[in-house]
Amino acid sequence: MKNTSIWGFLVVLVVGLLGVAYWKYDQEQAQQQATATEIKGVAPAALPEESSIKYPIAPPAEPPQAPPSAEPATGGKTLPEAKGSDNAMRDLLIGLFGEKNGDIWILDHFAERFVLLVDSLPRRGLAIHRLPIQPAAGTFIIDGDEKDAVLSEENYRRYAVYVALLQGADAGRLATVYRRHYPRFQEAYQNLGYPDGYFNDRLMEVIDHMLAAPEATAPVRLERFAARYRFVDPELEALSAGEKVLLRMGPENALRIKEKLREIRRELVRQSQREG
Repeated sequence: MKNTSIWGFLVVLVVGLLGVAYWKYDQEQAQQQATATEIKGVAPAALPEESSIKYPIAPPAEPPQAPPSAEPATGGKTLPEAKGSDNAMRDLLIGLFGEKNGDIWILDHFAERFVLLVDSLPRRGLAIHRLPIQPAAGTFIIDGDEKDAVLSEENYRRYAVYVALLQGADAGRLATVYRRHYPRFQEAYQNLGYPDGYFNDRLMEVIDHMLAAPEATAPVRLERFAARYRFVDPELEALSAGEKVLLRMGPENALRIKEKLREIRRELVRQSQREG
């Protein structure tokens, strides 16, 4: 497998960084039941009938060429197989994104973690102990006190590194290599407890859900509830985990994330229609 394979997993930046915000904000609440099975150990079932698939993934006509920066950055190394060395994969990511970002990845069962996160975003809670990326540094920041708390703009800046990484990702390349390695994501989705499901349909559904997330007018008021904060506005508190993540990251970060999600969705549809 060529070193360009690593780009297939960079799509995790788009949705995976959303889980970063949720982790720090809500890490003390009881963990939600996020999967009907363990991350591994269930044999995949057959794919659903083609007629039931809304967004079929067509494999690329030819394997994608290595990005220009990949060969010099990795010294000619090749991507390890799915069960290969975590250290080798980390070295490749450092070569692409720099040493200072080398520790943000959670490499074991990387594809499975991504699929689980995607499936959880429209739900009430995330599997906070199974995220594919490390949480943002620091703690959740409010303005005011526990009796009169609002979401602080300082909290938004904690995610600047992740937003910058996301903006640097090429949507066309992400879509191409995601398609090339789609069977790995499909298998992980079936193992999650959807033997008749089609992961790309779920991905599109979740992207659309995130794009429709509402924006809150500042100040966003909070109240202490048990060991965490929650939104005072009952309509905001009733939102899904993914929608709340966008609110907690701030309007500017949310806008940038939505822009990238639109790019990737458009590329996936365009490429599959062209080559399907």
